[in-house]
Amino acid sequence: MKLRTFTHKRIMLFGAPRAFSRDEFDRLLQAAQITLADAYDDSVDAVIEGRLINPIEQEVLDRLYETHKVVPVPIDEFEKTLCSQIEPDRIIMSLKLTRDRDRLRAFLQNPHIDNDFFLKLLQLYDWGGEGFFDSDENRDVTAALIGRYYENIERNHNVQYSTLGLMHLLRQTRRPRLIRVIGGLPPLRKAVSSGDRQMRAVLEALALHPDTDEPTLKHFIRQGDDALRTLVAARPTLDPALQQELAGMNVPQINAALAANPDLSPALADTLFADDSLADVGYAHIRLDGGRYEKGLTNHAAALAANPLLTEGMQRQLYASGDHAVRCALAANPALQIADTLIADADESVMQALAANPSLSAAQLEALAGTACCDRALAGNGSAPATLLEALYAKGDSDVLLALAANQATPVAILQQLQLDARFERAVRTNDAFGQFIQRENIGWL
Repeated sequence: MKLRTFTHKRIMLFGAPRAFSRDEFDRLLQAAQITLADAYDDSVDAVIEGRLINPIEQEVLDRLYETHKVVPVPIDEFEKTLCSQIEPDRIIMSLKLTRDRDRLRAFLQNPHIDNDFFLKLLQLYDWGGEGFFDSDENRDVTAALIGRYYENIERNHNVQYSTLGLMHLLRQTRRPRLIRVIGGLPPLRKAVSSGDRQMRAVLEALALHPDTDEPTLKHFIRQGDDALRTLVAARPTLDPALQQELAGMNVPQINAALAANPDLSPALADTLFADDSLADVGYAHIRLDGGRYEKGLTNHAAALAANPLLTEGMQRQLYASGDHAVRCALAANPALQIADTLIADADESVMQALAANPSLSAAQLEALAGTACCDRALAGNGSAPATLLEALYAKGDSDVLLALAANQATPVAILQQLQLDARFERAVRTNDAFGQFIQRENIGWL
């Protein structure tokens, strides 16, 4: 539907607008050169079927339906067409000048404006020093934000009215600009120093999101607590200047997170790795070049063996050392490239580590299935084939069943059986794969 279809025409609105206030609706009609009739007559070119139609209007509308004089246009369709003539820059300037909070909130609740305009308006909104759900107005705006971007919102509308809905939105979205705007919202920046548990979950989701911008991270570092700073310290690609700022706080848990950061700056690595305990953490994670690898070989070989960035040649060199701890660490390495060599050793500890390693192929995991000591580790391996997991389920061992209940690769039919047993119900309920199945099928928990 094109707006020019209605330009210079007379329309009749039955009921009220939905996405706009009546004043805004009238303004847009005037701008589009559309005349609004007070009553229906033959000069009316189009009929719009709005919301909240009163009985008298309904009676007139029913007669029009019966006589086929007109085909009423649904209000949603018409308002979407009206939105096509909105000039965002003009609206934004007007809102800045008038500071009309009600008008701004009405635009934010309008589903027909585009995302770019919505985010610009969201940055204008005055939260009144309160939280996302601390007032009716803030609740409406937050619900509009979640409802606009939350995936599959039609399956769970209530998520719009929960702080945890904002947390789930942050976890699922991959919209860099949306993340930047949310990170700058006053209720969230204020919550950094609050003890609200649900807001804490939102802050943690933002601290971990790959698209969170530097100003937000700086705010977390300078105004947050050590737990939040620790999350920031672990972020890959964290700017070296921010890494240094965090290290300057000299907090053990922050330093440990920095040491585990694969993108730790070389200069800071040299400083932190002077502590042997941090060096063990660091060599297991840091991006390796020849020099850094050689430095670690002497005193930190087992830590190096756990590093997922090892080349195959490095893994074979470490294996050749014959050190048992090194081989166990290699067996657990998520980027293992010499699994067949380790399987051939038939060492029980090494085999258990291999059985839990998701990087092994189905054939390699099947090769370990004949060893009873591997059953529990295999049952928890997310890469294990369904046939192997079904065979493990048939054994009925309680430890193995508990591992199956928590494994996202376990067939849903098995999970449905396990949730009926009180011993495994909690593990099944917290299994993300089963939760997604429940949501997808929309059947609820048993």
